[in-house]
Amino acid sequence: MSKKKKKKFSLKKMFKGFTLVELLAVIVILAIIMIIAIPSVLDTMETSRRKTTLEYYYKVVNAVETQYVQDTSSGKITNIGQYSNYLYSIKDDLGIGNTGNFFGFAGMRNSNGKIFTDVFLVNDNYALVFSSETGEPTLDNLVDVNNLNNLISTMSGGVIPSAKDLTMDSFVKIITDNTKCASDNEYYYEAKTGRTIGHTVYKEEYHDADGRCEEMSIYDYMESIK
Repeated sequence: MSKKKKKKFSLKKMFKGFTLVELLAVIVILAIIMIIAIPSVLDTMETSRRKTTLEYYYKVVNAVETQYVQDTSSGKITNIGQYSNYLYSIKDDLGIGNTGNFFGFAGMRNSNGKIFTDVFLVNDNYALVFSSETGEPTLDNLVDVNNLNNLISTMSGGVIPSAKDLTMDSFVKIITDNTKCASDNEYYYEAKTGRTIGHTVYKEEYHDADGRCEEMSIYDYMESIK
């Protein structure tokens, strides 16, 4: 009776790996998947960041409108007049629990008896300068924060390197220094204290033949760099 031969146990066969060609094929396939997928993932992340900025804008608008009503009702704001701007610091004055990396100012503006909300909002990626007078903002209204930083530096004569270095006083100074043709005399107040922090004087000579401003405001600058 013949004995069956036992198969030899081969450790080498058990742990046999991929060949170089197989490894290269896998790497190429993974690279193709990454090339296809990464732009889509980055676009999704970018859109999400932009939407977060826009959502925060509405959070600021609600906060500043509420605070303005409280301050006027309590008599804290008494110098309510035409062409007056009442500014709040988003971080320090509006009581928003989580400001995150957002920075800027929000204001309630009395323009010839009509009240508008103006928001100057900045984070690490985007900037939004928007007035309710022009409607509702969209994602297209957001600009790269680096463009805004260059703009602020230019408008301040190089004194202020970035938007996050702006104080309320310096912010208003830039606006008033670069807005030479208001529709009337405009006053800027720090709503928290009531003190006057800026004044733009209407002068006919600052208008060109078509009635337009010779110098742009920060809002016009923002439109020009989008």
